[in-house]
Amino acid sequence: GATPPAVHRFPGSMAGRKKMDYAREAAVFAVEQLLPSDQVSVTIFDDEVETIYPNAPASDKPSIAGAINGIQPRNSTALHAGWKEGADQVERHHVSGGLNRVILLSDGLANVGVTDPETIATECQARSARGVSTTTMGLGEDNDRFLAALAEALAEVPDAATAWADGTAPP
Repeated sequence: GATPPAVHRFPGSMAGRKKMDYAREAAVFAVEQLLPSDQVSVTIFDDEVETIYPNAPASDKPSIAGAINGIQPRNSTALHAGWKEGADQVERHHVSGGLNRVILLSDGLANVGVTDPETIATECQARSARGVSTTTMGLGEDNDRFLAALAEALAEVPDAATAWADGTAPP
């Protein structure tokens, strides 16, 4: 089957208005859709980046879901650094003919490291040329402008996608 990538999650500013609950629910739902032979990793990020479930077959879904459900909001949001670690994971474990994708699940409050949407999109495009695609899923309305700007910048990347996971939409 197709091999999805790293399911990407980051705490940071996710504490308010059930954003973290939505994020956990979306990530667990994504994992539940995987075949046991698909590959998955889970990386979280705030002001630090941590891979809490290294790239492995998705055969032990309860363990993966447990790791995801244990994620708690923490500090700032190093969105770019988290995405980059996910992209590195996917690229290191690239599956020929598979779906090699980073799913970046965020409230868009990028406030540590690279925060410019154009720069992030340019790097997404470079990874796309190497076979690693990116999907961003926005949560909440705290930073609609950033999420909308990132979605607009990613529109130029052929295999990138953007969605809002909690029923909100960009302005």
